[in-house]
Amino acid sequence: MFKPVIRRPRKDGFFQVYIRVMQNRKPGYIKTDKVVTKDYLDKNNDITDPFVNEYCMRRILRFTELLNRVDSSKWTVKQIIEYVTKEDASTHYTVLEQ
Repeated sequence: MFKPVIRRPRKDGFFQVYIRVMQNRKPGYIKTDKVVTKDYLDKNNDITDPFVNEYCMRRILRFTELLNRVDSSKWTVKQIIEYVTKEDASTHYTVLEQ
């Protein structure tokens, strides 16, 4: 359902990192503040930068925890993206790092 991806190169040669969301075979993208160069992409354009991968995996873990608390099976991609990116503390539990 979630995967860190790049889409197309920017004018400066960097690639913006997104988290792809798939729901009912339809993709959606959540933009992150991370960028990578071509040096950190493998031949399949998968991201190999360990720092960026760790950041994305932490966000994906958080998104998964949020979705496990609700029945999102009939939601659209847009509804899922809105739900997991909403920063409303009254709706979501706060995930604390120790």
